Amino acid sequence: MAVALIQASISDFRQAFLEILIERLGDDFDAYAGAVYFDGTTRTRVQIGSRLHSLGNHFLFGRRLLWQSGAVSAALRPDVVILEYNPRILSVWVSLLLRRIRRRRSLLWGHAWSRRGAGSWTNRVRSLMRWFADGLIVYTDEQARDIASNWPTRPLFVAPNSMYRRDQLQPVDGSGGNDFLYVGRLAASKRPILLLEAFGKAIDRLPADSRLVFVGEGPMDLELHELAATVPAGRVVFEGHVADPERLRAMYARSLMSVSPGPVGLSVTQSLGFGIPMIIARDEPHGPEVVAAVEGFNAEFFAPSTAEALADCLVEAASEPGTWRARSAAISEACRTKYSAEAMADGFVTAIQAMGGLRRPLS
Repeated sequence: MAVALIQASISDFRQAFLEILIERLGDDFDAYAGAVYFDGTTRTRVQIGSRLHSLGNHFLFGRRLLWQSGAVSAALRPDVVILEYNPRILSVWVSLLLRRIRRRRSLLWGHAWSRRGAGSWTNRVRSLMRWFADGLIVYTDEQARDIASNWPTRPLFVAPNSMYRRDQLQPVDGSGGNDFLYVGRLAASKRPILLLEAFGKAIDRLPADSRLVFVGEGPMDLELHELAATVPAGRVVFEGHVADPERLRAMYARSLMSVSPGPVGLSVTQSLGFGIPMIIARDEPHGPEVVAAVEGFNAEFFAPSTAEALADCLVEAASEPGTWRARSAAISEACRTKYSAEAMADGFVTAIQAMGGLRRPLS
């Protein structure tokens, strides 16, 4: 085995990316993952057959730390290993140390900084972890530049965080939809309650066919259902977890805009890829994908983070639907150019080649 990817879990939004890696690397590639992530809701659902191997996730100290049984032995075999850049995973530290002793190449993959930002004390721990690795894969050019000033002696690679192949990222026909769409975990950190409260405040000022559609699952599911009962029947819809791109495409086609009431992440590239702009909270610790959002072109930001401010933003968007729909093709094209599964896989293959991890020429 030439290359191994080892993660705490691998959700189904990585399906296209992993399929392309396997197309490029073939039998030189294997993936390893546990069943569920720290949050308890993000699960391994990707389907890549015999190329995926299960690890045992053992959470410690109230799910603050993780040890993956089988991860260290899996990490020692390949020529190059790609490990999760998360200092809370203890088995990653051991794998890095042992591979360093054996002079074998290791890559880390993940966000450049913690959610608390570059100034957080936790980044001292992350910096220490980087020194055991031979290279780092991050999500944006901006992250790579930030890291380079503090880590000039190791190679950096960029793999834009993406979900779908280029041919799947096409603008939907949203000529008649007035829905507002939320796609993500139903967890407090994502603030879905704020969105539901805002929709309730705005509902009398929105078109009669406007609905709020939640796609996802999580610990706030019951609370959201209870609050939705205070809104007129049929105006709030819960679709649960949806991974099928065609089902999601149909939901986006009925939507005027998607909404991120809390920290935005990968869902912004999904929405923009389908040509649907996004409403985003301005003052939140967003993921690196927020760089894809350009205010006034493919996104609107609201502040402060209150239900009243978000309600006004929903109403304003609904007052000029033609303006946003006219940009659908341009929004999709701009996203497709950079945020595709092919572009993400290219970043990984470049990193693997630089580490000498391919035993045969790429086809």
